[in-house]
Amino acid sequence: MDPVAARSTGTTTGWPSSAIIRTITGSILGAAFLCLLGQQYVRNEDIAHTEYFEAINRLGDVRDSVHGIIGDDAEFGRQSISVQRGFGEAYFELAEADRLSALLPILEKSLRNSLRAARLLSAHRDPGDFVYLVVDRGLVLRYADRGGREGGTLHKSTLFIAHDRLASGVPATLAVIEAAVANALKGETLSFRIGGASIEVSPLPSPLQWMGSDSVFLSIARARDAIASRAKLFAAFYGFTERETAILETLMREIDMRRVGKTIGISYETLRWHVKNMCHKSHHARRESLVFAAMNGDFGDAFQA
Repeated sequence: MDPVAARSTGTTTGWPSSAIIRTITGSILGAAFLCLLGQQYVRNEDIAHTEYFEAINRLGDVRDSVHGIIGDDAEFGRQSISVQRGFGEAYFELAEADRLSALLPILEKSLRNSLRAARLLSAHRDPGDFVYLVVDRGLVLRYADRGGREGGTLHKSTLFIAHDRLASGVPATLAVIEAAVANALKGETLSFRIGGASIEVSPLPSPLQWMGSDSVFLSIARARDAIASRAKLFAAFYGFTERETAILETLMREIDMRRVGKTIGISYETLRWHVKNMCHKSHHARRESLVFAAMNGDFGDAFQA
């Protein structure tokens, strides 16, 4: 169980560094943000069957690399970094391990922020469906990702970028955005739809706060019809029948009960009977509150019952 130690001195030549990296990353020991030189993280039995083990036993090159663990937890997984020296270069010293140790917390924070951002944006799998901007209180553009080009409208929202400023040909749209920006500067997040676009305006996330306290994060995505999936989730939670699920989805699209009955192909009285049963199953006193809960994915009443 002893760490690999130098048996002799010498210089390793001709060994592919990629093979070294693959061997080491599968067997790293130690705590996050800790760096050591060479194979001090690797147990003999973990690599005893490899050609690499034979090479370091014979040649004793234990400072040909420096390794560090960036993070290791349930959210982040096990992330590590390994830096290999060129075979014609001098061995690493403790100073190199110290330098890498100082970088590990920065790498951990950057990777974790990237992971969380990727999760937040996961609903927008197609980059063409999503654009984000950073604007100040006057809607002056501080940053736009590659989808936020000067000129054309942003995802059917009537919004566009002109002269480095967010603009709209519809005054009411601009008024809504300005009000949302003002609220975001107070720490609130607002989501709404304009035309064929879903828009969210929120305070700057911590990785972007260097842009200034007078700026907000604004995302624009192509609106998607999520009613069918929301109806199915709500129906599955409360044990609705297939017919009740179809009724719920139609109620989420159409407020007039007689039109709903016509769309489903049942009489008005039969529809009322189904809705009464659905309200009973989901613990709602009225059809309106049932539909509102389904639209918002609110299952709270079930836990209170």
